[in-house]
Amino acid sequence: MKCLKDYNVQELNATELNEINGGVTLNLGQVLDLTLGVLNIVVNAVQDAATAVAEYVAGVLGGL
Repeated sequence: MKCLKDYNVQELNATELNEINGGVTLNLGQVLDLTLGVLNIVVNAVQDAATAVAEYVAGVLGGL
């Protein structure tokens, strides 16, 4: 790897990284809350789909 000092390159500090990332800074608690919220949405959608399929199958079998 080339020496970055030869090219006048510097690492970004925390503020610069935050600005590049759109100013989004989350702590661990917020990340967990966001992840659990998304997970709840997915679980609810899967449950609704399973219920719809079960009702459809019951309707088809009931019509036989």
